[in-house]
Amino acid sequence: MIHDSIVIGFDLDGVIIDHSKNKIKKAKELGYTIRAEETSSERLKELISPEDYQVIRKFIYHRGTPTAEPMKGALRIIKSLSKNYHIVIISRRDEDIQKNALEWLKKHGFSSYIKRRDICFVSDEKYKDVAAKRLKVRVYMDDKLSVLKLLKSVPNKILFDPYDCFQVKHKKIGKIESWQSFLPALSLF
Repeated sequence: MIHDSIVIGFDLDGVIIDHSKNKIKKAKELGYTIRAEETSSERLKELISPEDYQVIRKFIYHRGTPTAEPMKGALRIIKSLSKNYHIVIISRRDEDIQKNALEWLKKHGFSSYIKRRDICFVSDEKYKDVAAKRLKVRVYMDDKLSVLKLLKSVPNKILFDPYDCFQVKHKKIGKIESWQSFLPALSLF
């Protein structure tokens, strides 16, 4: 069954791009020892100083993006979804770091399934809902629960939590731990 009128949106960093190794590496340079399950942005903020968090954040979005790997299974699932759904990316990235994200998507084969016109960059996470409403997103997946709570216009929200670090207590937000779990979760909507 073709559902190309249904728009599915994804965050980029932490959902499609896996920054875990780069966060661990940079944290180590700064004197911290963190495990992969501590690399989510919300968790990392709790473990290191705000100044060092900004250093890591700057690194992963600038020099770290080209060396980051895709999340396991992301390309395969997006390829499959693109046959039947309209796929978009809504990502918070400043203008100076959008180019390396686009290059990363091309390098890893995602641009074959997600066109440039379907990639929306916003300057602040609070604007993701504005973009989602404009694009008529029906399902959206992000790695930050705080962002999902802001998406009032999206009826179906999924937290991507690959290390099972967060409890979801909201009826309107589902949770998955892998891309392989996305298709079964999608069938619930």
